[in-house]
Amino acid sequence: MSDHEDQERAAQQARALDVHRPAGALMRTEYLHRTQEVVAVNRSDLEDIKTFDDLERLFIGVGLFLSSGSTWLFVDKAFSAAKWEFTPVIAISAVSILVGIFLLVVGWRMGKRRRDKIDRIFSETRPAS
Repeated sequence: MSDHEDQERAAQQARALDVHRPAGALMRTEYLHRTQEVVAVNRSDLEDIKTFDDLERLFIGVGLFLSSGSTWLFVDKAFSAAKWEFTPVIAISAVSILVGIFLLVVGWRMGKRRRDKIDRIFSETRPAS
């Protein structure tokens, strides 16, 4: 390769590795055979996403409702009778408790994964100087 080609290649590599260069709201990154366009996101937007997530709250709310109500009904029906017997109400309550616990775990896990990803973005992001 000629000296000019080496300089051009070195300049392209430096541009590809320079992630802190301000380029406005839309950036186009190139690395090897991959070209990617990304939209810059404000920290305040990410903090809003981190704070409020409707789906996570829905899963946790429904899970808490099912597990607490079903537990109350299960205990009431199972221990209030003089002779314990397995009834459909007890079976439905037990299944609802399990579904409620499952939804609680799903909601908690979704929120944790979302918060971990945003925290990782915050730790990897440095202001352009």
